[in-house]
Amino acid sequence: MPTEPEPALHPLIDGWDVEANLFLTQSRAVVAGLTEARSDLLRSIDGSRLVLGTDERSYLTRPMRDALVGTGGIWMVDQGDGTFRDGITGRQFSRLQDAVDASSGPPTLESMSPVFLGGTPDSIDEQVAADLTARRSGPVAGTVQLSLSVRHKARPTTTLGRAAELAIEHLTGAPPLSWGTHEPALAAWDRTVLTRYVRKRAPQPVRLVVVGDGVIGTMLVRRTRDGLEEITTLDVVTGRPGSDAARHVTEKVPGLFDTLGNELLPLFCLATTRIGRGDLRVPPELEAPPAPLQMLLGAPGIRQLRVDVDAAVREHGAVRLGARRLPVLRFTLGTFDHADWNTATRIVRWLGAEELLADLHGTAPSDPAP
Repeated sequence: MPTEPEPALHPLIDGWDVEANLFLTQSRAVVAGLTEARSDLLRSIDGSRLVLGTDERSYLTRPMRDALVGTGGIWMVDQGDGTFRDGITGRQFSRLQDAVDASSGPPTLESMSPVFLGGTPDSIDEQVAADLTARRSGPVAGTVQLSLSVRHKARPTTTLGRAAELAIEHLTGAPPLSWGTHEPALAAWDRTVLTRYVRKRAPQPVRLVVVGDGVIGTMLVRRTRDGLEEITTLDVVTGRPGSDAARHVTEKVPGLFDTLGNELLPLFCLATTRIGRGDLRVPPELEAPPAPLQMLLGAPGIRQLRVDVDAAVREHGAVRLGARRLPVLRFTLGTFDHADWNTATRIVRWLGAEELLADLHGTAPSDPAP
């Protein structure tokens, strides 16, 4: 891979591989966010994969992680001993090509880096070991993760952003603070202005950053044959793990999903919870697994899966929402006190949609570029 890019390439490109159709950009920043320059870089290489190279000290912001994963990129973390790992999947490799050639399925335990799994191998440099210790002793908090997919009719009166607005208002008690095309998102929250921006970019997909008080996330808008699909992913800090504050926020999720089901046309919504970093940064290590809370299945999914709505209510305790002709089902998968994976698995298998189990682990929506 050349070390000196051609002048015509984006200034953040540090190398490229024509055969593999990928570009390399490197950063030694403590926090690598979806800055204006990186957002522009992702657009400039549309259709190619981006490899973001960092050292052990770097974190990603949630929007940067969503943008990188959503475009098929790789987070290449230098482990300080001549090896690298994918900071998202944990796969360890000795050269970039190994990461490119890796299968798209989940990594095996044997292929994962011990560092990703929380270990500190003896071969690691002392400074790197100190960085690992500092990262692992950082402050933690209870968090809720939301993935909200809704559909709109593609008409001039459509206004976007209501799902994010409802979620942030419901869980924090205040509306979103700001939005933007990159980080930091500095535009004051205004759904009309936001919609106008997306409309100017149509028919291209648009990924935006959304910020609230203790909330960070992204909103992806793309045109489909059925209208406009709006996918919002949010991470919300709920409070100290196990605290009354964390319980208070977490127990608001069912009410939020009821509002989403009655006010919008949801496709699929999912809420999970886990203990994570209080600053919502993404470390290049395995995070605590999410515990499922709530799932919302909209009318399109009910039709596609041929779900018996009455049986869902009767046999699985689902709550029926929405209009008579456009029913929406809310399923309780777990609670603040009880993370019940058995319930989630049983309901998803009853629906005949085992692929939804992957969504419980929070994969980012795929799109060409932010």
